[in-house]
Amino acid sequence: MRGELSRRLLPWATLCLVALGVAPVARADVSDLMGMDARTRGMGMATITLCEDYTAPVCNPAAGAMAERISVGLGYSFSAAHLVLNGAVSEVLDIRGVPVGFNAPMALGRKVRAAVSLMAYLPDQFLARVQLVPAYEPRFVLLDNRPHRVVVSMALSLAPRKWISLGLGATLLANASGNGINFNVGVTGGKKVGETSIDLVLPIKLAPLAGLLLKPLPWLRFGVYYRGAIDLGVALDIVANVDVAGIVTGDAIITLRAVNYYTPHRVEVGVSVDPHPDLTVAAGVAYEMWSLYSGGVPDVRILVDLGLNPPMVQAFWPPDNFRDVISPRLGLEYHRDMGRKRYRLSARAGYVYAPTPVPAQIGLPSLVDNNRHVLAAGLGFRVARVAGFYPYPISVDLGFQYHVLASRRTVRNLLSDPMQGGLRSSGSLISLALSVKLEY
Repeated sequence: MRGELSRRLLPWATLCLVALGVAPVARADVSDLMGMDARTRGMGMATITLCEDYTAPVCNPAAGAMAERISVGLGYSFSAAHLVLNGAVSEVLDIRGVPVGFNAPMALGRKVRAAVSLMAYLPDQFLARVQLVPAYEPRFVLLDNRPHRVVVSMALSLAPRKWISLGLGATLLANASGNGINFNVGVTGGKKVGETSIDLVLPIKLAPLAGLLLKPLPWLRFGVYYRGAIDLGVALDIVANVDVAGIVTGDAIITLRAVNYYTPHRVEVGVSVDPHPDLTVAAGVAYEMWSLYSGGVPDVRILVDLGLNPPMVQAFWPPDNFRDVISPRLGLEYHRDMGRKRYRLSARAGYVYAPTPVPAQIGLPSLVDNNRHVLAAGLGFRVARVAGFYPYPISVDLGFQYHVLASRRTVRNLLSDPMQGGLRSSGSLISLALSVKLEY
């Protein structure tokens, strides 16, 4: 009986290791990938010194206090991916969601101003997407789950003078951890017995935000932004207590520790100038500390202690070895006032180079990612007032991005690679966004 049970349990345990041996890895959020609102997307995410409105919490927490009016923003974005992996189109979900936010500046004296800001991104498909994929199955680790989660950021900013502002804030994310999932199975008094209990908690995690905005001259601005690392950690312990009197008694334990939606430490610096009253040129550099990340493939351990040999089944994976990356970006905005400055029309363009932090794979894990070239464009229309029923400005913005994934081929260090010819990836991503901003 025990020999037969051993033959049945060991393949099951091995299958669990392969099936649970991965989870979505190294995912940041949509603000890093393409920007939250339409204006940011149209300028290639080079707006760290130009976000004196409801976008301040995710762009530069210090910018809110520099605003002259209360602003409320609402939008919608849609992105379609055409990604090719080993000659086949990868089934990556479209990225859809609603950005919403507000910024409320206030005067604390003749020269001192402060602001409270909040911005959120709400995917319209689900709040957060967690999936388990076999370790050997190739997938685009920064694009399959990365944009599919709620983003909530808040900030407080203070401008003691007109030329300087400082801001602090936090971005929020909930963990998924379990105090235990227990199964009791067996035979008692000749009757089959089965019980299950689940104890899960969702603790909230915070990552700090900090920003600085300087305006030494009316046509010159400098900005600095820092965001701490944050992730959705998954921790589950599954215990199956087996008690069949006279045949087998013991435990089968599965322990899963994984990291999802990882957002790295990020430092960004930027500058913008107005070489002409109608033209703004902005540039920035973002430094992302991916080398601190670990957990690309989760730690999964299975202990089968039923008096059988071997009692432990465990898989070991090579370290992730992700690398830090530097991403430069450039943006332009040309605006023209019309109708005695009652209307303003803006045209925008931008470029981003986003190198991949994922190293070439050498073992069984098949984490795929490519360097990206992002071309951006956008339009904006602002009305100073809408007749008499709404005597305040309204802005409508459109943003477009085209992401080109540079072709990449990796030949792994395996005696027999299940993906013959290695890993070959390329593709593109098209993103459209619409935003409406109300000012008071």
